[in-house]
Amino acid sequence: MSSPEEQASVEALQAEVAALQEALSLLQREKAEMELLMQMTAEHSDSVADELYSTVEATQRESEERFRTLVENQGEGIGIVDLEEQFTFANPAADRIFGVPLGSLVGKNLREFLEPEQFARIRQQTEKRKRGEASTYETELVRPDGEKRHLLVTVTPQFDNAR
Repeated sequence: MSSPEEQASVEALQAEVAALQEALSLLQREKAEMELLMQMTAEHSDSVADELYSTVEATQRESEERFRTLVENQGEGIGIVDLEEQFTFANPAADRIFGVPLGSLVGKNLREFLEPEQFARIRQQTEKRKRGEASTYETELVRPDGEKRHLLVTVTPQFDNAR
């Protein structure tokens, strides 16, 4: 038989074990709730991220469409040429100014529309663009039908990030 003191000590230890088991059980429930909450938060954040990405894409498409509409309906010719004077972009007004079918100016070289001395002036302007200088100048082009057009040209340097 054990003494009353030992009995009290055993009972105290049993109570402490029971309290620890209850605390452990509570912690396990809280852990399960936290894991569920984290899973729900992750799913929600994925949903929010997907929705945000979709909104950004839609906004970008709308912006690009507005820009495209503006450029395509612009009354003034807009063209982009590379450093060899090859058209990489032209709006419909530029096609009309140069007297070519719509959409066919891209891929053509300015040399096809200029007298040699005018083309030499253009090459000088391109050298300025290479140095980062913008400029405005006049030139004369000859359309495929032989009609001459005097143009006031405004150029700005534009280089892709690869250069």
